[in-house]
Amino acid sequence: MDMDSFLKQGYRVKHGYHDLFPEHPKLPWCNLVWDRLIIPKNRFIVWLVFWKRLNTKERVSRYQSIDTTCVLCGNEDETTEDIVKLLHACHHSKRFNAARKSMVSTIIASLVYHIWKARNEVLWNQELWLTSTAVQKSKQLSLLRIKAFPPRKAKDEDIDWIMRT
Repeated sequence: MDMDSFLKQGYRVKHGYHDLFPEHPKLPWCNLVWDRLIIPKNRFIVWLVFWKRLNTKERVSRYQSIDTTCVLCGNEDETTEDIVKLLHACHHSKRFNAARKSMVSTIIASLVYHIWKARNEVLWNQELWLTSTAVQKSKQLSLLRIKAFPPRKAKDEDIDWIMRT
């Protein structure tokens, strides 16, 4: 608030609040990350992915000279861009209602977490997980979470739909 408007209009708390806390545009991935169904540790990893703060080999290579090849596939460089593309591609689907979208987001976030965990197991403990192991763990934990905290507006057929997949 500038001095002229202050002298003409007087001080209003509303103006002071807006000066202290300006509005920021809502991030397009905000609902995906902060969905209540998503397991908190999965949510944190997905949040790091969207802010490009996940310590991938590509990110670490800026500070150290290391091989950036993915430890899981051994073919391509390890980047967060591929994960972000996957999350955007899946989340913008318009064919799901809100309950199904929330359940699918939970499964995707869990997959991202378990793939990251599998990568770390190879890197730090030299234990290679099978892809099916990461998928099974992800599916199992996601379905338990969905059963424990079903979406607020979920119909019985929505819950049945996700349990069949």
